[in-house]
Amino acid sequence: QKLPLPNLEVIQANILDYAFKEPAYDFIHARYVFMHIAEAQSALANALRALKPGGWIFLEEADFGLSEPSMPQSENGQSFIAVKKAIAALFASKNLRPDFGRSLPLLFQSQKIDNINTALQASLSPGGSAMARIMHLSLLQLSSDYLRTQTITQSDLDHYSQMTEDPNQWAVYYATVSAWGQKPDLTNKLH
Repeated sequence: QKLPLPNLEVIQANILDYAFKEPAYDFIHARYVFMHIAEAQSALANALRALKPGGWIFLEEADFGLSEPSMPQSENGQSFIAVKKAIAALFASKNLRPDFGRSLPLLFQSQKIDNINTALQASLSPGGSAMARIMHLSLLQLSSDYLRTQTITQSDLDHYSQMTEDPNQWAVYYATVSAWGQKPDLTNKLH
């Protein structure tokens, strides 16, 4: 909001009910947004009203269902799996999917998006890496919520925390699914 750019408009609104200018945009991009919205299909439909015919949408969403420790039988590996279960339970308690990323192509199809393409990125990361630090910070912020799911113990949280800091411990913390496609241009199809 502080950038003095004539081509920048900052809008702070609820994507579920904001009355976007129709159709105003050539391109829509969101990263790790729709996975936090229980009514993702309605939110996407609302956003697509703002996309011009022939315009492109590009979404990137996490998929925690693909997270795995490199040594699942170790004590830290078992704690990692327990945290994965707690993440799933927390998502479910909010009517969300921990593996939301993999639903993007189906979500696009439900909105009649053309030229759908996808990509999957998953990094095997050591403790102390940027990815591990992000998950460590997430753990610190959400540990009380995880414990309330009753799927995890404080000991599991402690071991997971140690794992995120140990460069000799490796894991896929989550994957990112990217999906992109084009809003149909019905005017061109009629000719």
